[in-house]
Amino acid sequence: MKVPLNTQKIIRERMLASIDIDQVQYLVDDYSKLSELLSQTLDELFNNNDYKLTTQDQKK
Repeated sequence: MKVPLNTQKIIRERMLASIDIDQVQYLVDDYSKLSELLSQTLDELFNNNDYKLTTQDQKK
C-alpha cells in the first residue's frame, strides 16, 4: 500500500514535533557524563603505577 506524499509529510512533522527537547538534553547530559567517566577510568588505568609493562612483558 502506497502512502500519499502529503500524508508522509504530516507523519514526519508529527514525529519530529513529538521529540521532547528535555529528553534530548537528558541524553546529551548522560552521554557527556559517561564520556567523562570513561575518560577518567582510562586515565586511571593507563597512569596506574602499580603495574607497568616492561619490554619483557610485551614480548611474551
